[in-house]
Amino acid sequence: MIKNNWHTHTYRCGHARGTDEEYVLSAIKAGIKKLGFSDHAPYPGCNAKGMRMNYEEYDGYVSSIKSLKEKYKDQIEIYVGLEVDYDEDQIDTLTKYRKELDYMILGQHGFNLLYNTIYYVDNKEDLYKYCELIEKACEKGFADYIAHPDVCMWTYDKVDDVVKDIANRLADVSLKYNIPLELNCGSGVKRGLQQYGTRIRYPYPTREFFEIFAKKGCDIIVGLDVHSPELLNTDEYLNRALSVVEGLNCNIVEDYDLIEQANIRKNKIFY
Repeated sequence: MIKNNWHTHTYRCGHARGTDEEYVLSAIKAGIKKLGFSDHAPYPGCNAKGMRMNYEEYDGYVSSIKSLKEKYKDQIEIYVGLEVDYDEDQIDTLTKYRKELDYMILGQHGFNLLYNTIYYVDNKEDLYKYCELIEKACEKGFADYIAHPDVCMWTYDKVDDVVKDIANRLADVSLKYNIPLELNCGSGVKRGLQQYGTRIRYPYPTREFFEIFAKKGCDIIVGLDVHSPELLNTDEYLNRALSVVEGLNCNIVEDYDLIEQANIRKNKIFY
């Protein structure tokens, strides 16, 4: 089991379950030292039921996590963040989150996705748009790590030159801004091995991405991406994700000080 998990959801997003305190108790039982809550970020005017919390729930979310941070301060370190998607129309909201939260992880799921549904990429043009949004978010300081950088492979059915180009660009942006990339242990491996063209693989993580990340020496953070408390107490999906990168010289960092780096970004002017 990993020592720190920064990728933890709550019931507010509409596709997770369990109370906030149940996640904390499960993390303590698992021996996790630092638990970061990073539910899917809400946006004003965004009606995305089943995808992310409503904007009106944000204050209650922050208050709940801060209360648990105090209650369990002698047993575990707790931090409050969000998993954000970058959108040019939401700069003010993203800036608010940067100022108010302990940290932000960037979980870009596609593009034009904030209002009704998530559009995963399934062609080369969309793949480049996906990459460009991640690059812009990192340039502006809205990411302390890049969650599931290869989530685009969920609906992109082949590893071609475009995919390798995207992986190289994400590696470069990681190195340029000192932003780790995530080996994700969530939905991609939970769904099991699937047929993609002539190949059987998990939707993500994707080995070819991590071959490039390893070759370039990018920092990798393992993220459990849990949507129910008991998943903090199992190594099943962690082991599946690790099997994808077996034999690669990935620079998996367990003690990366995410909060220190987040504070550095807060004190810079990006916006």
